Amino acid sequence: MYIIKNKAEDFIVDEVIELNLDGGKYIYFKLKKENLNTSEAVELIAKRLNLPLKNFGFAGNKDKKAVTTQYCSVFGANAKRLEGINLKNIGVEVIGSGKKPISLGDLKGNKFKIHVKADKIKESDFFINYFGEQRFGVNCNNHLIGKDLLKKDFKHACKMLNLPEINPINNLKQFGIKKLRFFLHSYQSYLWNSLVYEKLKNEGGFEADYCLGKYKFLNKKIENSEINLPNFDVNDYDGILKEENLLKNNFLIKELPELVSETVYRDLIAEAEDLEVKKQKEGYLLSFFLKKGSYATVFLKKLFS
Repeated sequence: MYIIKNKAEDFIVDEVIELNLDGGKYIYFKLKKENLNTSEAVELIAKRLNLPLKNFGFAGNKDKKAVTTQYCSVFGANAKRLEGINLKNIGVEVIGSGKKPISLGDLKGNKFKIHVKADKIKESDFFINYFGEQRFGVNCNNHLIGKDLLKKDFKHACKMLNLPEINPINNLKQFGIKKLRFFLHSYQSYLWNSLVYEKLKNEGGFEADYCLGKYKFLNKKIENSEINLPNFDVNDYDGILKEENLLKNNFLIKELPELVSETVYRDLIAEAEDLEVKKQKEGYLLSFFLKKGSYATVFLKKLFS
């Protein structure tokens, strides 16, 4: 049994990013927040500046129950007004400007400092690179909306999203392709987790529960490899897709062609770099760096399950 995120200060995240501060129409600022996720914080800033959300860019959505620092861009803002914003649980520091908005491609990874209440800890600096529960939403059902899109059950997708079910395709487009892509990626992540579990379930190690099934962790490190996420041109998932009553051709969504994307690969193994573990009175203090796309909560599940 272990406890993390008893309070926001127990989970500190600092983004590591590569930016060119060579001047341009996009203002870059450092955003420090707590008890808000990134989207919520940016929305509050946008309202204060009377700017549309589309003017803002950032490299990833950071957790709500945490103290996080990350970098954002904004187009069409006044730097002095931006830095003068006074909002609860939000700090803004303008650092310069550049020629393009900040996006996921700029992210290198994240540094973590985490307090964990636990009696014991495993010794390990690697883990299977599963997608964490954050990927699937608060109710752990984001993936089901993605599955609806693949099944072309657009009415049910609208119902799940609290959108009108009349003219569902039009309503989904109005909702936003970028948001829909998030739900589709959530379902792909669920399938990736399932495939990796099946590959490893007979290997030595141990299992740990998560909201959509089980993770299989290994005690001994194996050679890293890249495993593709499911797509229309990938055969590895045929068995799992059959269980889900889907075919790989379902990933070709002619009604929403903007959702069709190239196949993406993901490392099987993730490593916690610069790992430091300090025993404390009520548990442990861990600090480490993870490359982008890897989840600290999955690493903690391996160490403390």
